[in-house]
Amino acid sequence: MLKEVARQRLNAGQLSFDLLGLNSENDAGSAPQEPAGTGCVAPIASNRMGVLLEALEVAWKAVGLDRLDGADEVFRQLVTARLIEPTSKQDSLRVLTEAGLSPVSYATVKRHLPSYAAEDFTRNLSRLLAGYARIGRASLVLFDAYDPVLRDRQGRRLSRAGLLQGKTPGAADHGRAAHRRDRVPSTGRGFRGQARPRPPP
Repeated sequence: MLKEVARQRLNAGQLSFDLLGLNSENDAGSAPQEPAGTGCVAPIASNRMGVLLEALEVAWKAVGLDRLDGADEVFRQLVTARLIEPTSKQDSLRVLTEAGLSPVSYATVKRHLPSYAAEDFTRNLSRLLAGYARIGRASLVLFDAYDPVLRDRQGRRLSRAGLLQGKTPGAADHGRAAHRRDRVPSTGRGFRGQARPRPPP
């Protein structure tokens, strides 16, 4: 099917040569009168990723998700779409359509989302996947990375001293950041013509 689609796109609007043995029309002695790709075109009834969908169905049952309480058809469609193409919940409907499935509406997806975030459902899902992977008792930890910004009492931005080395900023780090802000070396010795800062009371 893919070869036929590619042939139609490559030959779109092109005329065929009147060469003997090129196709059945030429073999019969009649020159083709239609552009190539429009005479003997194999009709495409539908587009469906059959092999991929069947493989995902086998994996779904092998893991045991078909026996999970609360894993309805909407949840299955969301998982299938994310496995085919990681995208948003709304765009997953497009992925399912391109795969040859009939997706539910986006309103139905939003209506089912709270049940997937329920504690019982997430606990049973984690327990099922952990049991299949044979990892025993474990906790699923989700974390996010962020870029901390240090500011002084006046709201001015300070240097993130020590953070690039993976250390927690302490008093010495804040001190070095303050010295950089005031253009004074961390040794406490001022530049020429600049007074040494007084220690805090």
